[in-house]
Amino acid sequence: MQIFSFSHFISSNKRAIVTTAISSFAVGLIAMLVLMFGVTRNYTSTVQILVIQKYTLTDSYTAAKSAEKVSQNLGEVIKTSVFLNDVLDESTVSLSDITQLPEEQKRKAWAKKLSTEIDNNAPILKITAYDPERSRAEAIATTVANVLIEKGGEYHGAPDTISLKVVDTALTSNSASSPSVPLYTVAAVLGTACIFTLFYALKATGSWLEPISVVPSTLVHVNQPELPLQSRPEPTMPTPQPQPRDLNIQNFGQRIAEQRKDSAYIHGDVKTMYDVKKS
Repeated sequence: MQIFSFSHFISSNKRAIVTTAISSFAVGLIAMLVLMFGVTRNYTSTVQILVIQKYTLTDSYTAAKSAEKVSQNLGEVIKTSVFLNDVLDESTVSLSDITQLPEEQKRKAWAKKLSTEIDNNAPILKITAYDPERSRAEAIATTVANVLIEKGGEYHGAPDTISLKVVDTALTSNSASSPSVPLYTVAAVLGTACIFTLFYALKATGSWLEPISVVPSTLVHVNQPELPLQSRPEPTMPTPQPQPRDLNIQNFGQRIAEQRKDSAYIHGDVKTMYDVKKS
């Protein structure tokens, strides 16, 4: 088995290293251009709404937790198609690019227009709207906040104990934001370099051609299925070896004579007794 040496790999693969560096730079440059010109740049507009929970019948801690839960629920509700219909009824801005889409695509497009965030220290719902046009991003954020204030009771279900208030009006960015170009460019360069390095390392060591043994041959019997009880072979007992016979003729003759003598005395056979005595 060959042992991989990094220094030997560098000295013997200079051409491969140069190829990797050039390829990584090219991929990073392409990724940067795609992010700068191929990705839609959006303006952002953010409003903040305070969720107020009355705690006349509960303690302050329970009321705060309840308000936090209501904020989370409202953050999900504003991305639904029902809420979009309320926004369309209230807004003077055209959202035809969303409404003309099929129902499934329309819901996804509207959900991408908004993002929500909950403050950990206070029950404040932060709503951000995204749009390529600055004025429309601000109009969407403002309309969403107004619909929540006017019809919030229909969504959280407790208009008598919960009230909503806009604490920060729409704050819109002055320039269109886009994905982090430097971050994604560096990620593309590093990813390409890692892929090329791994490929050349495996090729140099030849390990990509070696078969990989997952289960040792001595353990193959573990994976074999267990036979049913009826089909199991019966245990075989060792065949006893025959014992050597007593071939002593003299002892054998004496035993025969004694047996004949005893038989003659019992039956009164005189001739047999005579023959026995004679023998």
